[in-house]
Amino acid sequence: MHAPFVRPAFLIFTLALLPGVFAAPADDAVAAVLKLRSQPGYSWDVTIGKPGSSAYSPPRTKHGAMTSEGEMVVEQIWPDGRTVEIISRSDGAAVVRATKGWATKRELSDVSRTAKRGSSEASWLKVALAAFEFMTPEEELTRLLNEAKNYTRAGDKIEAELTDRGASFWLGSARMIPDATGTLNLRLRDGLIRECRISAEGDKNMGTTVGSKTTSIAFECHMTFSYSTPPAIPFEAKQKLNDASAR
Repeated sequence: MHAPFVRPAFLIFTLALLPGVFAAPADDAVAAVLKLRSQPGYSWDVTIGKPGSSAYSPPRTKHGAMTSEGEMVVEQIWPDGRTVEIISRSDGAAVVRATKGWATKRELSDVSRTAKRGSSEASWLKVALAAFEFMTPEEELTRLLNEAKNYTRAGDKIEAELTDRGASFWLGSARMIPDATGTLNLRLRDGLIRECRISAEGDKNMGTTVGSKTTSIAFECHMTFSYSTPPAIPFEAKQKLNDASAR
């Protein structure tokens, strides 16, 4: 989904902790997110249709997988061909596939200090380092549900409106965008999330030294889930993850 993502400490299942406050459609959505924890493994694909704020260019597509041990593999692909593959664990250890094998954030930071400014290597290092700031699908969806309202359900589809704060987040703004709007659409099957569509739009104030200027921004993404055992993590990556945990 939108990137980069920072894992905030306050991100918990507040919806699930408030029984009786929400209508049935919201309860069903929360239950579907909670079921992700009990799956032996699952994968997801994300396509970004509109990027949101021009201050950050997100990847066009993302492919991810979560193992039963809590290891997350995510491949990000940009329109210009840049790719970043990162593997992370629930203990916070993470590595990225680099030219000469897997590398930790510290190792990439060391390399970035000597990379020629404006080079393709420097451009790749920038997005690779940003990939270390992430959320799991469970965390992303939890934030999404916590910042949505007016849930409705029709068959296997759940729809909701994003709050101003929720729409601003998906638009890529660190500040609240007044009157920002957005929608959430989920499709469930057997109580599991199969599809998630997010759209948001708003007018962002682009302040300048000679006055203020507003520009319309929009964000759209489509996320699909499948529930099958993901491929094994490469041995070299596991070794590097263990090294990262030991530091």
